Amino acid sequence: MIWVNFCTRFLGLLSAGQIEDAKNMLHGFQIKSSFLQVSNIIIKKTAYNNKDIFIECLIDKSNFVVIFEINKNIGKITNIQYYQSGD
Repeated sequence: MIWVNFCTRFLGLLSAGQIEDAKNMLHGFQIKSSFLQVSNIIIKKTAYNNKDIFIECLIDKSNFVVIFEINKNIGKITNIQYYQSGD
């Protein structure tokens, strides 16, 4: 559950415009600039397995599923994928 909280904190930092703090949580990749320009994120559901964190959320009035891959040894996000859902 700690990693779900870690990822929701990342999304909160993005929503608050604290881009540099959010970038400090990443390791080994850059966030797409379109993803950095969000202003409102509402988390609807969370799920996780051994490797990935899945967060369904409302980003600027559109439904998305955001998938985080985390390296638990270094405590950083190593990959983010997001898909707009049809809901």
